[in-house]
Amino acid sequence: FVEIYNNTAFPVNIKNWKLGNRIIIDEQHLLPAHEYLALTTSKAIVILQYPSAVINNIMQVQSMPPYPNQQGNVTLYTADNNRIDSVYYNANMHDPLLVDVKGISLERQSLDPTNTWFEKFQSSATWMDGATPGYENATNVDYLVKKNIFFLTSKTMSPNEDSYEDSLEIQYQLKHQDYVLNLSIYNDKGTLINRLIRNQRAGYSGKISWNGENENGHKVAAG
Repeated sequence: FVEIYNNTAFPVNIKNWKLGNRIIIDEQHLLPAHEYLALTTSKAIVILQYPSAVINNIMQVQSMPPYPNQQGNVTLYTADNNRIDSVYYNANMHDPLLVDVKGISLERQSLDPTNTWFEKFQSSATWMDGATPGYENATNVDYLVKKNIFFLTSKTMSPNEDSYEDSLEIQYQLKHQDYVLNLSIYNDKGTLINRLIRNQRAGYSGKISWNGENENGHKVAAG
């Protein structure tokens, strides 16, 4: 998939806009201000491969230019053939620590044209399945923090499937995007319950959910 973003304060009609020489959509479609849109020839595959994708921000198109994994060029044109954006990519742009980059997106780190990082792309956070279709890039540097922050959205959880605090949500904001994340759950006696995340690229920010289960998929006791 290829993701585009409306970096303006007003909706943009992308009717007859093109990726390369392929028309995205031939009818009026407004991309809201500051919204993402992932373009793909198979919406079902994107949703299957990236469960956290924002379904409403994914558009299935009839065809897309070929984008080989090794290298290629992505271009975006208006209906009047004005080039909006373009990027050359190659496999060497991925994090060298990644053993297998299959299914991992290259993400632009900044949407601010005055940012010195503007043209720098990075591998997406691997704990987020390697891509963020339809929402903010995991490696975005536009909102850098001065210290690493981890916090819970709630101090309690009750995984009884009543749609209230059924999972524990852990959010974080980091100073650097190249941290490797490990996260383990322990009970009140110090016993390891679940090694939830192991050696995954964290990106600059993210959200992790734990459903109250151990590594065998069984609900754990209180505490």
